[in-house]
Amino acid sequence: MDTVCNNTIPVYKLGSPRVKDYALFKSTIPTGITNDLLVASARHPIYASAISNLPAYNAITRGWARLQPYCAIMISAGPLFLTMVVKDYLLESNSLHSKTAGVVNQTELAPYITDLQSSSWHHADAQMFMWIGERPWLWFTMGAFVLLAGLYIIDRLLLLVYALFRKAPSDIYGIKLDKAA
Repeated sequence: MDTVCNNTIPVYKLGSPRVKDYALFKSTIPTGITNDLLVASARHPIYASAISNLPAYNAITRGWARLQPYCAIMISAGPLFLTMVVKDYLLESNSLHSKTAGVVNQTELAPYITDLQSSSWHHADAQMFMWIGERPWLWFTMGAFVLLAGLYIIDRLLLLVYALFRKAPSDIYGIKLDKAA
């Protein structure tokens, strides 16, 4: 998808030639691996794992997918989804699985493929995230703002709790005690 093959990809040079089942993925930034190039032996268990996880990841994004389609696609079936599934597959199994899946850097694949980067599934929200992603100072500013807002809310809540406990118990429960008694 969005990729042109220039030459035959030497899977066994890039991957692990001594393994019966092997899956090869292309690295990407910022998620880890991308789903625009998928190479695997027939019926590789990593794809069974991905297919079985599709409903759960789709359920995560169903409520807000129309508001943030880029994020919804990334999480429900895109590169972030695939990265998480492959990570879980490798971590939940024994060390033998690490030999059945490999990640190849984009520069290693450059002689064999051309990435068109057409981003056919990107919407307007993708442009916003890309713009923000290219500006680390903006992430820092947004993080500082969220931190300050959070501290302000915590401060207000603590002051409210302090004010409630500072009052006499009779004032809190609305019980008036007779001072003469």
